[in-house]
Amino acid sequence: MLKSLKENFINLLEEYPFYTGIVILLLTILLLLYKIRKNQSIDFDNRNVASWDAYFNSWAIIIVLFIFAPFLLL
Repeated sequence: MLKSLKENFINLLEEYPFYTGIVILLLTILLLLYKIRKNQSIDFDNRNVASWDAYFNSWAIIIVLFIFAPFLLL
């Protein structure tokens, strides 16, 4: 099951890079808008290490997807 899912994803990237890039770019924009809308002022005192890690990892994923999607569009 997992192998066929991986093969299907690779097939999408190889056969339809333009459409895959558009979908990834749209999902990234929606994720960015969600994060900006959800983001209130950051409470520095009441956060632990895991919470900070999740916070920075979510922003890192958005940045990486913004970098990855245009390469599929070219």
